[in-house]
Parts: sequence; C-alpha cells; structure tokens
Amino acid sequence: MIPMGYLYRQVAVRPEWLKAEQVVDLYSLHDCASKNFVNFTKFWKHDGFWMFDSPGIMEELAREHGFVLAGLQLFYYESRMTLSQQM
Repeated sequence: MIPMGYLYRQVAVRPEWLKAEQVVDLYSLHDCASKNFVNFTKFWKHDGFWMFDSPGIMEELAREHGFVLAGLQLFYYESRMTLSQQM
C-alpha cells in the first residue's frame, strides 16, 4: 500500500434521498457528501494526492487561519496504485 495522506472530514448522516435504510453515515473521500475541513487548495500545503502528509499540517492551518476542526474526524488514506499508475 502507498500512503496517500490525511484529511479531517465531516461524516455525513445518510441523506433522505438515499433509499438505503441500512446506511447510517457516509464516509466519502469526495467533497460531495463528507465536507473537507476547509477549501485548503489555496494554501498549497497538500501533497500530490490532494491530502496532507501529517495531521499537524492541517492543525497548523487551522490555528493560523481560525478554521474549526472540532466535530470532524481524522482519516488516513492509502492506495494500491501510485499517481502515475492512476493517470
């Protein structure tokens, strides 16, 4: 497995339109359901996978810019493919 990075994310409650009663929460990597902690791309601290090499980098951004991480969950992602294999 190849380390991709870390992200603080909001875990979304199953939306009403999703007719799958067994689903309680959505843990999506994409921003469509589980929101990122902030639009972080403008700070250029993310890695090639658009994630962070450590939780501390996100925590530093939060302190510097007043972002709130409370209520978010920290996720770590790995991949079986490199960036060049994915493209």
